[in-house]
Amino acid sequence: MTVPFHSKRRDQIVAVDLGTRTTKAVYLQRKGERFSLSNFTLHDAPVYEKKLSPEMLAEHLKSVMRSLGARTKQMVLVIGVNAIHCCDTR
Repeated sequence: MTVPFHSKRRDQIVAVDLGTRTTKAVYLQRKGERFSLSNFTLHDAPVYEKKLSPEMLAEHLKSVMRSLGARTKQMVLVIGVNAIHCCDTR
Protein backbone atom coordinates (compact mmCIF):
# COMPACT_ATOMS: atom_id res chain seq x y z
CA MET A 1 0.00 0.00 0.00
CA THR A 2 1.42 3.37 -0.95
CA VAL A 3 0.86 6.50 1.07
CA PRO A 4 0.35 9.69 -0.93
CA PHE A 5 2.78 12.43 0.00
CA HIS A 6 1.60 16.00 -0.06
CA SER A 7 3.89 18.83 -0.99
CA LYS A 8 2.31 21.08 1.65
CA ARG A 9 4.30 21.16 4.90
CA ARG A 10 2.21 20.52 7.97
CA ASP A 11 2.86 22.68 11.01
CA GLN A 12 0.70 20.69 13.41
CA ILE A 13 -0.42 17.08 13.72
CA VAL A 14 -2.26 14.90 16.20
CA ALA A 15 -1.51 11.19 16.54
CA VAL A 16 -4.08 9.01 18.32
CA ASP A 17 -3.64 5.39 19.41
CA LEU A 18 -7.13 3.98 19.87
CA GLY A 19 -6.46 1.10 22.25
CA THR A 20 -8.96 -1.38 23.66
CA ARG A 21 -8.65 0.06 27.19
CA THR A 22 -6.90 3.41 26.80
CA THR A 23 -6.71 6.04 24.08
CA LYS A 24 -3.34 7.79 23.92
CA ALA A 25 -2.83 10.97 21.92
CA VAL A 26 -0.05 13.48 21.23
CA TYR A 27 -0.16 16.95 19.71
CA LEU A 28 2.97 17.97 17.80
CA GLN A 29 3.84 21.40 16.40
CA ARG A 30 6.62 22.29 14.00
CA LYS A 31 9.36 24.52 15.35
CA GLY A 32 11.80 25.24 12.55
CA GLU A 33 12.79 21.93 11.00
CA ARG A 34 11.73 19.88 14.02
CA PHE A 35 8.51 18.93 15.74
CA SER A 36 8.01 19.50 19.45
CA LEU A 37 5.51 17.90 21.81
CA SER A 38 2.86 20.49 22.63
CA ASN A 39 0.53 18.27 24.65
CA PHE A 40 -0.48 14.69 25.32
CA THR A 41 -3.47 12.97 26.88
CA LEU A 42 -4.72 9.59 28.05
CA HIS A 43 -8.43 8.73 27.98
CA ASP A 44 -10.33 5.61 28.94
CA ALA A 45 -11.52 3.92 25.77
CA PRO A 46 -15.27 4.13 25.11
CA VAL A 47 -17.29 1.27 26.57
CA TYR A 48 -19.56 -0.51 24.11
CA GLU A 49 -21.38 -3.85 23.85
CA LYS A 50 -20.75 -5.37 20.42
CA LYS A 51 -19.67 -2.61 18.04
CA LEU A 52 -18.42 0.91 18.52
CA SER A 53 -20.90 3.21 16.81
CA PRO A 54 -19.60 5.95 14.53
CA GLU A 55 -21.31 8.55 16.73
CA MET A 56 -19.62 7.23 19.89
CA LEU A 57 -16.22 7.14 18.16
CA ALA A 58 -16.70 10.69 16.84
CA GLU A 59 -17.61 12.01 20.30
CA HIS A 60 -14.63 10.21 21.83
CA LEU A 61 -12.21 11.69 19.28
CA LYS A 62 -13.70 15.17 19.76
CA SER A 63 -13.12 14.82 23.50
CA VAL A 64 -9.50 13.81 22.87
CA MET A 65 -8.97 16.82 20.59
CA ARG A 66 -10.48 19.18 23.21
CA SER A 67 -8.14 17.75 25.85
CA LEU A 68 -5.14 18.36 23.62
CA GLY A 69 -6.17 21.91 22.77
CA ALA A 70 -5.33 21.10 19.16
CA ARG A 71 -6.33 23.55 16.45
CA THR A 72 -5.64 21.22 13.54
CA LYS A 73 -7.82 18.84 11.60
CA GLN A 74 -4.83 16.67 10.64
CA MET A 75 -4.90 13.40 12.57
CA VAL A 76 -3.20 10.05 12.38
CA LEU A 77 -5.39 7.34 13.89
CA VAL A 78 -3.82 4.03 14.92
CA ILE A 79 -5.94 0.99 15.72
CA GLY A 80 -4.88 -2.55 16.53
CA VAL A 81 -5.64 -5.55 14.36
CA ASN A 82 -7.76 -7.02 17.14
CA ALA A 83 -9.93 -3.89 17.21
CA ILE A 84 -11.15 -4.43 13.67
CA HIS A 85 -14.45 -6.28 13.70
CA CYS A 86 -15.65 -7.76 10.45
CA CYS A 87 -19.29 -8.51 9.88
CA ASP A 88 -19.88 -12.23 9.54
CA THR A 89 -23.17 -12.82 7.75
CA ARG A 90 -23.15 -16.60 8.19
